[in-house]
Amino acid sequence: MIDFDDLNGRLLSNAKNLLSQWLPNGKFQGREYVLGGLAGEAGNSLSINWHTGVWMDYATNESGSDLISLYAAIHGFKQIEAARELDGTTIGELEPRPVKTEEITLPPDGAEPPAMVHYLYGEPEMSWRYDDIDGNHVYYVGRYRNKEGRKQVVPWSWSNTSKKWVNRAFPKPRPVYGLPQLAKHPKHPVLITEGEKDCDAAHKIVNGDAFRYICMTWSGGGKAVKMTDWEPLRGKSVLLWTDADRHVAKTETEAHKYGVNIGEIIPRRLQPGTETMRTLAAILTKLGCDVKILNPGINQNKPDGWGAADVPDWTWETFKPWAKKCVEVFTGADVINLDA
Repeated sequence: MIDFDDLNGRLLSNAKNLLSQWLPNGKFQGREYVLGGLAGEAGNSLSINWHTGVWMDYATNESGSDLISLYAAIHGFKQIEAARELDGTTIGELEPRPVKTEEITLPPDGAEPPAMVHYLYGEPEMSWRYDDIDGNHVYYVGRYRNKEGRKQVVPWSWSNTSKKWVNRAFPKPRPVYGLPQLAKHPKHPVLITEGEKDCDAAHKIVNGDAFRYICMTWSGGGKAVKMTDWEPLRGKSVLLWTDADRHVAKTETEAHKYGVNIGEIIPRRLQPGTETMRTLAAILTKLGCDVKILNPGINQNKPDGWGAADVPDWTWETFKPWAKKCVEVFTGADVINLDA
């Protein structure tokens, strides 16, 4: 029987060397090893703490709590398969396994949808398909739960190398969710939410008795806003519906960064959702869009993460007066560095 704690300890004792072998195009930044993704490309989307083994791919929202899960994700193994390969070997002499580079492309005509059974999380609790503006299927996204119950959102793209669906992000820039609706209703305004679940819920709220908004979103979380192709929205009137973030400063570093005490709520303008939507607003403004931000803020006492999916009984008549109280016009007065 494999002692996972012992194996993780041995891996961490030589983590810097192993990470350089497994993913050679990364760079060390303090306690983090940073690179572009699990395919080993250069960049800054994948961050691995080489002291603890905790890792997060911000482009796909895939994450893990140890180096065994990272090795499994790199090679498409199940957790036990990765552990068996890593165990019984002198960690310092572990031979690097070549990272398989997948050529991610549009799926071929007639390709069946992916089964979407994840090697670590099992079957998804929800899934969504991303299409191009002509309705052609591009890639899929599945929402899972890890063993701690935390949400995990994983993309499924077609590999022309393996001739199958794989856990890889689609190449940048990625299509926006909802493009076929944009083609059908080119003169309608756009409503953008944080995530597919909220997008589908918003569509039911605002378009229940008459079509009013093209509801859209993007994949990959806040950091992926800059990895998305927003060009199809050029010149549109856009309303951004931000989640009601109520994040608090949990460490002295966070407290100092945001100018609050530990345990206090971070100022609204600095909340992750608000910051993401301000970044998106700046991108859209450069495309000639008229942008407004629908921000529940922190003064309405909505729970952290509250959004369209949390109000299933709302209708347009419920939404409209509430939205008027929360809307902010984005003027671009606050300079946002889109190159950061």
